[in-house]
Amino acid sequence: MAELDIYQVSRDIEKKISELEELRILSRQCVRELNAAEKPMLDADREYKKHIGITILKLLNGVEMELAGIKVVKPPATIMIKVAEAICADEHQLKKDSFI
Repeated sequence: MAELDIYQVSRDIEKKISELEELRILSRQCVRELNAAEKPMLDADREYKKHIGITILKLLNGVEMELAGIKVVKPPATIMIKVAEAICADEHQLKKDSFI
C-alpha cells in the first residue's frame, strides 16, 4: 500500500511540474503582449513631452500662441509649464475634433 502512495505522490509531483511549465510559457506570452502594448503608450508619452518642450521654447522666444481664444506671449516663468500644457491639450483636442 505504501508503494501505491509513492507512485501517486510521484504522479502528482510530475503533474504539478507540468502545470508550472505551462504557466511559465503562458507568463512569457503575457510579458510579450504587455511589452507590445506598452510601446505605443511610451511613444505617445515621448511625443507629448517633446510637444510640451517645443511649446515652452516657443513661449520663451516670444512666439505668440493662443489658449482658449486668448493670445499668449511670454507668460511668467512661474506658470509657463502649465500654460504650455494647456496649449498642447487644446491643440490635441482640436486634432481629435477634426477627425470626428
